[in-house]
Amino acid sequence: MEQVSASLTANDPELTDMIGIIASRLIENIPATEIGSDMRKNALLERALMYAAQAEQRIASQNQRIEYLQGLSFTDELTGLFNRRGFLEQLKRTLASARRFGHTGLLIYCDIDRFKQFNDKYGHCAGDAVLRHVADVSTQSLREIDTVARLGGDEFAMIVAQTQWQDGAKRAQTLQWALESVPCEFQDKMLPVKVSLGIEAYGPDDTPDELVRRADMAMYYVKRNKKGSLGRIAAE
Repeated sequence: MEQVSASLTANDPELTDMIGIIASRLIENIPATEIGSDMRKNALLERALMYAAQAEQRIASQNQRIEYLQGLSFTDELTGLFNRRGFLEQLKRTLASARRFGHTGLLIYCDIDRFKQFNDKYGHCAGDAVLRHVADVSTQSLREIDTVARLGGDEFAMIVAQTQWQDGAKRAQTLQWALESVPCEFQDKMLPVKVSLGIEAYGPDDTPDELVRRADMAMYYVKRNKKGSLGRIAAE
């Protein structure tokens, strides 16, 4: 995930230069009568540099804290994936790139079938294990340039970037096969996982809201009909 930070970093050469300039100007602005000697002047300069270095450390620490909090706001705590907010931000960036460069790709909406039964029969820890399993398998099955997110509950979304429909559909089928062929290990049990996938192509003219609406409709169409587990419907 790309995060924007407008702050200085501890290793920023501009900050180092700025510290030196500030320290020199501090000395220049002190009347000579108050400095007393070159030794006194050097001592003041060293003190100014020390204060500036401490300020630099505080800035670096604060920057790390800001980046950490930004990461939390875009991350699903259970799986480590993007959450809904992070996914929507990434989708906006992806579609902006599609408009600029003419890229095409796919959006996949994934829902775990009968997920409630895992919680009811084995407990919520089993449900959490299934969610982590789907997250891990999905991440391993797709490319580094693709995006996997947990939207909430048992719903996931995947952005398959920079691909044509035919290749993207094959990737979606491979993803479905991987999710359903490898059961989730929980304690001494092997829990079979079934999913419903809705897939929609995107291009330079698509908007996030409309693309999400179509992919969501496709997923629920498959879930209702269950004539297979992969589907695409035209926008209605």
